[in-house]
Amino acid sequence: MPDRRIDARRRISLASRAPLFLLLASFAFCSGCACCNARAKWESGASQNATTLRTASAPSCLAHSARRPSFDVSGPCDTDELLATAGRLEAAGNSACVDRYFEVVCRQWLHVASLGDQPTHDDLVCESKAYNAALAKLLVTAQRFHRLDPVTGLHVVQHERPLTIPVELHGFAWSAEDMNDFELVGEYRLNGYTKPVRSDGVGVPLLVRRCRAEDERFFRRVQPFSATAVLRTRPVEFAISEVAELASAPEEEMVLEFYNPGNCRHLAGADRRWETAGDLTAPFAWVAYIEPNRPVEAFLRPDSLEAKAQLVMIEPYQCGKIPIVFVHGLASDPTAWLTQIHALRAQPWFRRHYQAWTFRYPTGMPFLGGAAMLRSELQAAVALTPGAAEDPAAQQMVLVGHSMGGLVSKLQAAESGTALWDAAANCPLDAIRADAADRERLRELFFFAPLPFVRKVVFIGTPHRGSSIATQAVGRVSSWSAHISSQADARHRRLVADNPGVFAPWIARKVPTSVDLLEPDHPLLRAVEGLPISPRVAVHSIIGVADTHGADAPGDGVVSLASARYCGALSEKRVSETHAGLHEAATTTLELERILERHLETLEYADAECKQNGIFKLPEASVEP
Repeated sequence: MPDRRIDARRRISLASRAPLFLLLASFAFCSGCACCNARAKWESGASQNATTLRTASAPSCLAHSARRPSFDVSGPCDTDELLATAGRLEAAGNSACVDRYFEVVCRQWLHVASLGDQPTHDDLVCESKAYNAALAKLLVTAQRFHRLDPVTGLHVVQHERPLTIPVELHGFAWSAEDMNDFELVGEYRLNGYTKPVRSDGVGVPLLVRRCRAEDERFFRRVQPFSATAVLRTRPVEFAISEVAELASAPEEEMVLEFYNPGNCRHLAGADRRWETAGDLTAPFAWVAYIEPNRPVEAFLRPDSLEAKAQLVMIEPYQCGKIPIVFVHGLASDPTAWLTQIHALRAQPWFRRHYQAWTFRYPTGMPFLGGAAMLRSELQAAVALTPGAAEDPAAQQMVLVGHSMGGLVSKLQAAESGTALWDAAANCPLDAIRADAADRERLRELFFFAPLPFVRKVVFIGTPHRGSSIATQAVGRVSSWSAHISSQADARHRRLVADNPGVFAPWIARKVPTSVDLLEPDHPLLRAVEGLPISPRVAVHSIIGVADTHGADAPGDGVVSLASARYCGALSEKRVSETHAGLHEAATTTLELERILERHLETLEYADAECKQNGIFKLPEASVEP
């Protein structure tokens, strides 16, 4: 019965907070909440491709100077008849439609290949439309009827004989086993700020999904990535010892290739004018669409399962690439970084030298808790990921934090000493009365050393000295609305009761929220401000100065210029942007690019060959001159 009464009171308490969601949403908007900025949509490209297939001309197979392929596309039916037959079979649910579409693609490829070794871009784009549309139908139907397995190949029937087309991957960190599902890229929108990065050419842009039944430490259960599919002929290569025995063997073979559009812009082994189509933005738009943002819920219920912390890698770990970790701010989540990550990954040099990670954490709890979670996740990533512990690139990690995420990032590069604990309690940690689990938790929160592999921190609109909003009505309401679990509340009450007079009033009254700790005069925030950052870590600041009026002016409307400045920063860039858009602004992107390119210039290489291949060694100091 007592438990039921407690549950009833909790339900009443939560219900009474419901009218305050609107106020909290307003605060989240001011803070740059992702849910207020993203307006993602996603539509599969199947219907769009069907329209393209109907309207695109079906050219006849033209003769060309290349050697005749080993497969046979001759026959009485022309391309139009094959398409009509394939369409009827597909509508009837007959898997033979895959074989008919395959014949169409073979014919269309011969037409595209007739452009020669060095086609013009306009000719290639124009002549590839019908080929791309037919290939898209082949891929969709082959997946539908289980005829396509990236591991074993594309399985078709030609002249009543089974034929397996091998599959090859180009430029991926993923393997064929990771290509579990795909769909055609159609119309989508990431948000109001981001323009899609697309390229025209030969091939079909796909959204590929890696699907897993169980949670993985550093990946989503469904992880999307971009690919471009091309089905074509190519010369068969034989070893010299086999030439005599295979004198009568076919000179060409058919292959289904998947290209990573971020790393491969041309057909393998072909002239650079043979450009492949591609879409780099689609995975980000799909994530923003399929995973609705719930940052307000994570703020209100920081102990819920939906609010659990996780470090997410966008691609498998790649040795030789520097991890850059993006940390979101208050009442936000990692989708707030999609625009920025997308813009950076559109740069070839960034994809060649960096790998992007994001960190999600419950922002309603004190940011010391978020910092402890990030510290644990980063240590696990370096220790558990194969090859990371010995990789010099992992020792050059960059952290980028927006708003409160900057404070979370700072605590990865700072030395705590006893400063934070002294602001919370008046006796040593080992002297308080607490069980082993509670004592260890307090130790994780208040005592830490700089992570040795973090070498650069970028603050974006970070409130080093707090924000006046935290002391205003909307801040007070937001702090009161945050609700921790009854178990966490009971642990806190027990700890305070067992240690009367030990804890400072700000922690003895209740479990503080992050909003509480962002009050400009809060003792813990002042202690965090005074923590020294390791001299091995380079610090940069990006500050919004769009608001010239109000309590925090000049500043970005939430964080004042005085609060956002960090006296030890190597560079300080002021951007005419509000707090909500600062981390997505084009000027911020340019400054991040400058910082990251400069970071590469400071690396030391063993020799000229290592420098050419991007293999650097760990320098003695990472602070820029």
